[in-house]
Amino acid sequence: MKFTRFNFYALVLLLFLYGSSDAAITLHFKEESDIGQPFFAVISSDAPFHGSSVKWMGKDIPLDILKLDNSYRSYALLGGAVNKVKAGTYPLVFSVIISKDDVPVQKSIDIKLREREYPETRLNVAPKMVNPPKSELKRIEEESKLTAKARAAMTPKKLWQTRALSPLDKLVVTSSYGYRRIINDVPKGHHSGVDLRAAVGTNVRSLYPGKVILTGNHYFAGKSVYIDSGNGVVAAYFHLDSISVKEGAVVNAGDVVGKAGATGRVTGAHLHLSVFLSEQSIDPMGLLDDSFPQSVKSLKQISL
Repeated sequence: MKFTRFNFYALVLLLFLYGSSDAAITLHFKEESDIGQPFFAVISSDAPFHGSSVKWMGKDIPLDILKLDNSYRSYALLGGAVNKVKAGTYPLVFSVIISKDDVPVQKSIDIKLREREYPETRLNVAPKMVNPPKSELKRIEEESKLTAKARAAMTPKKLWQTRALSPLDKLVVTSSYGYRRIINDVPKGHHSGVDLRAAVGTNVRSLYPGKVILTGNHYFAGKSVYIDSGNGVVAAYFHLDSISVKEGAVVNAGDVVGKAGATGRVTGAHLHLSVFLSEQSIDPMGLLDDSFPQSVKSLKQISL
């Protein structure tokens, strides 16, 4: 067939309509991590793409797409909770649309989660905070539903940043993440957050920008604030003396969300900080480590 000018323009049109598949997609991931520790996963390309997401621990996580200089990137923040996950290999499924037919291209990568030893700690609290009276059971059940919904928040807009800001001016850990708690000689689950020393009235600040999705005075957690920062990243601040934000408010990183206190099940004034990544509670101190933002540069890379 003779190649005419018409044939040339027709070919260009076909490539425009169907030919976005020439986008060079790179997947960035961490091959191994300790249970309870956060890690990044990234999709990047030098050409536009859409419909990016990852699936981790049975959760589909929609990702935002950011244009950075001459590249496009989607970031995920992931982890496995000490209370939920056992050592082993788990699939991380990347998904991205790079063609006009809207058919996603997927790639599954095996991520190894290693066991980490977490010590025991013993606490003594008021007996009613271990075995609540029947009069409080309905309240506790209702609060449990509200907090479960908050932890499961899954919005695609990325508000979180690779560097988390400290919730307090000075970080002193009084009870680490992962401790197996013995409360009044009764074995309980592992500590799902970190306790930080804070006198009553100390300003508590948001780790990330985000939207306040739940506030309340809860039986166990006391006065609490939950903030959704997108892509399944939710931070929770417990045992506050007072709350400074309202549900629906949008906050910046570093904004005061409340004052530290001693409400709920406590042995003294402190801030309990929890971070949930697609409902997996991880060690917040991993996010606050100065070296954590740089770990994104050492991820393994493969082409999709």
